Amino acid sequence: MESSWFGWIGMTQKPLFLIIFLLTLLFGVGAAASQVQGNRAQEGERAMVVEVHGEIDVRMVALVRRAWRRSVSSGFSRLILDIDTPGGSKARMDEILTLLKNLREKGVDTVAYIRNQGLSAGAVIALGCNRIFMREGATMGAATPVFFGGILNQVEKEVRKKYISAVRAQVRSLASHHGDRVALLAEAMVDPSMELHELRYRGKDGVTRTRLMSTEQMKSLKTGEFQVLEDRVLEPRPLTLTASEALRLGLSEGVVEDLEGLLRELGIGPEEKETLLPNWSEELASFLYRIRFLLLVAGFFMVMVSIKVPGTGLPEALAVLCFLFFFGGNWLVGLAEWTEILLFGVGVGLILVELFLIPGTLIAGIGGFLAIVIALFLSLQPFGLPENPWETEYLTRNLWGLLLSILGGVGLLMLVSRFLPKIPIFNSILLEPERPLEAYSNAATQEKSHANLLGKRGQALTDLRPAGKMEVDGEPVDVVTDGRFIPKGCLLQVIKVEGNRVLVTPASEAEGGLISIPFLLFLLFLGLLAMAAEVFFPSFGVLSILSGVLVVSTVFFSFEHGMGVGLTFLLGVLISAPLVLFLAFRYFPTTRIGKAFLLSGPSFDPKKALPRDEGLLALVGKEGKTVTPLRPSGTIEIDGIRWDAMTRGEMLDAGLPVRVLRVEMSQLVVEQIPKKNSPGDERTQAERE
Repeated sequence: MESSWFGWIGMTQKPLFLIIFLLTLLFGVGAAASQVQGNRAQEGERAMVVEVHGEIDVRMVALVRRAWRRSVSSGFSRLILDIDTPGGSKARMDEILTLLKNLREKGVDTVAYIRNQGLSAGAVIALGCNRIFMREGATMGAATPVFFGGILNQVEKEVRKKYISAVRAQVRSLASHHGDRVALLAEAMVDPSMELHELRYRGKDGVTRTRLMSTEQMKSLKTGEFQVLEDRVLEPRPLTLTASEALRLGLSEGVVEDLEGLLRELGIGPEEKETLLPNWSEELASFLYRIRFLLLVAGFFMVMVSIKVPGTGLPEALAVLCFLFFFGGNWLVGLAEWTEILLFGVGVGLILVELFLIPGTLIAGIGGFLAIVIALFLSLQPFGLPENPWETEYLTRNLWGLLLSILGGVGLLMLVSRFLPKIPIFNSILLEPERPLEAYSNAATQEKSHANLLGKRGQALTDLRPAGKMEVDGEPVDVVTDGRFIPKGCLLQVIKVEGNRVLVTPASEAEGGLISIPFLLFLLFLGLLAMAAEVFFPSFGVLSILSGVLVVSTVFFSFEHGMGVGLTFLLGVLISAPLVLFLAFRYFPTTRIGKAFLLSGPSFDPKKALPRDEGLLALVGKEGKTVTPLRPSGTIEIDGIRWDAMTRGEMLDAGLPVRVLRVEMSQLVVEQIPKKNSPGDERTQAERE
């Protein structure tokens, strides 16, 4: 009986036990999942603080880039830039602005905290954040770009005006997410010629308003429509604001005592804040970026030393190390990508193919050289082709830097080659200089002299790759070329004898080429001149074809004078052709001849009505109502037809009566028609305003 009773209990409790076990398991899984979500939510509320102190340079870009990666990967919801900087490079500023824009698009709240000074590039970076806070006594502004360039003073003034105009448009677009008022302040920080007025006036409706306007905007207002009560000109120029002025004008959201006060204002606790400090990677990136052109000079120098001293492996290793440091530093600051590094590797591979697999063809060698130069050039800047004046200036500096690095490597090799054999370390590596044949007269082993072969001709008995055999006076002789491939049967001529080393070249080249070098230089000059002329005198491709034929023919016939002369002409064309086009595009339009041939841009007088404005002018004075809210632009309806319209700055709701005042830039400017109220209602409205 007992056994059956316990058996029944066991049978009834087994399903109950399984149910309790499953419920407990589900509850545990749910609690764990909620805990993970809670941790993620808590992690998502964390804020990262980045100290932007000192000059805006590559070290600062690398630090902000690391903060950007950390914010995206770790789920930070807010990035606070602790700014205390006098400014810096515009190129570096643009890279930081790109990172901030990416963070805003990903939903990360970016906050700028001006600790002491946010000037020049620091002010523009602060405008790129979602919100701005300032410490008492801090200043922000003076973002006028510093320009380097130009030949004559007049050219510098014209280019500077365009340069400031482009930067002004950039900051206006950048600050537009803060509102039109802040965008106007940002423009005044850039352009020292822009004068801002804080105008307090009373309109026809009797309402007193305060508005921020430029001098140009004030001139467009009709003096009879308002009464000026106070006109305060914002100083200095370019505009620089204190913390209290920025708060009053709506540029900043608040003035705090210190960073802890800002964190309290944002509701961030000490455990939710993480400060990102510079580490060794930013310092290394800054150091490598500063010596990037020295690394290029050293890299090219070591490549040439490896050609002059083959077989040791030390110059090759040092050259690889220099280029690794060059690309590594540019990669850390965000200039070089994997595409440039792969392109550089492809160029090195093509040169190796030219040297060891298909010597003498020049196709792989030239392609490899071009790939290396393009990879090095692209890794010096964050863009491909310039789109504005400062990118053009940046590209010009990089182009000259790369050219001088190549020439510096060649010049350093020529200088060191005179002293390298005298250095004790290299005495055992380099061959001794050529000695006269009399020095070998007492040698224990007498070798057959080949001095009598100089100037003789004969056919190649084998392919020369570059060593082989040729026939001279019916006897085979071991010979070598200058590195190129010469097929069997080619007529050769001995041009140099160094002991047992007999150097030969094709007999056709030994004659000095079909065209003299001075005439080749003249043809190259004509080709470059035709190339520049095609830019400004359209010839339906005639000048382009003529330029191409002259330049290609010059390079082709230059190889008749030897490999060294041909490569020199080829390198000269690769450098001079882009330089001629660049100089022609930049400076020809400013010359007297250029102004005579080139058409000037269209002129526009804002006081004259455009043809498309004639129909809009008929609406001036008419009354209608707002269809959508005007903030300050929107849609109105007049006589059953809808029109785009804008106010003079005030905000109007939908359904209000309006009157057309004038037409500006093909758009109607309207004002609200005041309602006819009783005297008590007018007094109440005035008090409310």
